[in-house]
Amino acid sequence: MSFRAQTIWKGTIGLGLASVFCRFIGMVPRFYLPRLIGLEAIGLYQMSYPLLLLLLTLLCGGFPMVLARWTGQQMISTQDAVKLGSKWTSRIGLGCIITFFISVPWIVTNLYHDHRLIWPMLIVPWIVYLVMASSAWRGLALGKGQLTTGALAQTAEALLRVCISLWIGYEFGKQYPIEWTACALMGSVFVGEAASFLIWKFKFKQQHNQNEKINGSSAQLSMKKLFKESLPFTAQKVAGALAFWAESIWILYCLASFGVSHVAILSGYGVIQATLLPLIMFPGSISLSVATGLFSAIAQAKEDESKIEVVRMVRQSLAISWWTSIPFHTVMLLFTAPICAAIYGNQSYVQWMIMLLMFGFNVSLQSPLQNILQADGRASFAMWNTITGSIIKMMCMLVLPKLFDDPWIGIILSMGIGMTWTTACAFWQTRGWWGGKDIHPTDLIKLISGYAFLPFAWTLTDAFGTVYNRSMIIILVYTILMIVFYRGWLKQKIRLLKEKRLST
Repeated sequence: MSFRAQTIWKGTIGLGLASVFCRFIGMVPRFYLPRLIGLEAIGLYQMSYPLLLLLLTLLCGGFPMVLARWTGQQMISTQDAVKLGSKWTSRIGLGCIITFFISVPWIVTNLYHDHRLIWPMLIVPWIVYLVMASSAWRGLALGKGQLTTGALAQTAEALLRVCISLWIGYEFGKQYPIEWTACALMGSVFVGEAASFLIWKFKFKQQHNQNEKINGSSAQLSMKKLFKESLPFTAQKVAGALAFWAESIWILYCLASFGVSHVAILSGYGVIQATLLPLIMFPGSISLSVATGLFSAIAQAKEDESKIEVVRMVRQSLAISWWTSIPFHTVMLLFTAPICAAIYGNQSYVQWMIMLLMFGFNVSLQSPLQNILQADGRASFAMWNTITGSIIKMMCMLVLPKLFDDPWIGIILSMGIGMTWTTACAFWQTRGWWGGKDIHPTDLIKLISGYAFLPFAWTLTDAFGTVYNRSMIIILVYTILMIVFYRGWLKQKIRLLKEKRLST
């Protein structure tokens, strides 16, 4: 079967639109909750999130991918896949959940040193169990190409979670203990996942007893084989989740050693993880869909030995970062003060947002590059990029906060350095997919310019007083760079438009 980049791009655009919509509605409560329930309650809620992500990755990371591959190769029927999923959930899932319940008091007391975290933590295993229960259906849908069900389930989960979290904010306010509020917010995630589970169950209810063409016998696909084949997929993903969890605990210890109070740490962590990072990562929803398309494209290209279209897609992933990330982050940079005033009621976190924006280019570029490595059979490279980036990040956190009056600036700078290291390593390791054995100088200039554009825009703050003057200069420089970098693409599009006009 020949490789068709156009088909993959259509699927990528659809995934991108769904992802953008879900991220957009997911950001709505982030503008209201800080004022309604306070930053400390949000920080307490966000502290339990890395552990939830780690458990989801460990228990649900590789299982759906293996079922998707088996389904795509017609090695397993829908009925047998669901039975295998039930065994996976009932045996491994229940065992891990019971173990987690037993170990929660020790984790909260000895790692986080905050007994209030036990309340949101108690909701975490139930969320994991629901996601595990629907993992078989997710894998079946991915293997059969039924992506609309996944989009519907994701949208329903996001809408329900947002509505409930807003209701919690208005109903609870600041009149209840913050641990109750954090627990209620985690409960909104549980309700959203329950809705997603019901949608998946309803979709596949009528497919359990259908006769399907199977290559071989499904009886040979045991739990042992499932676990063995899912292990590599899980290992690839668990590095990032484990690093994220370790960083949340590391930040607590580092800032406490610099004399920052526990309340201030929770509030600052809530500001960064709940509002600032999701805002800055908003363009990443598009690049994430590009990364998904690249995964399929490279796998197909290796089979058909048609590398030209993939090279074009890889270069277009860099172009998409230029088209989406830089304009979005530049607008945020120009209006950091009004944005912070709208969210928090003051401008206390302007410097934090500016510092995070300096590394915003990583957000749109990292996912496609890491997926190129995974699709190219070098998943260990992507895993080690994440691990080394996290180690560098945590080492910097021991030193950099001492250099600033506000230790959080050092923490944010450390996060940016770690992200830049991971992206730079992935960029160098994927040089074989940029059109040759080495990276073309033009692509390297585009990368460096992408990192330098936001600091350049920041320097205009002191040189030109008004937002209008700064905006005009930034738009002029951005337009010139786009014309220089992508003049060939622009000429091609103009020529196609002229041909289409002439043909009509």
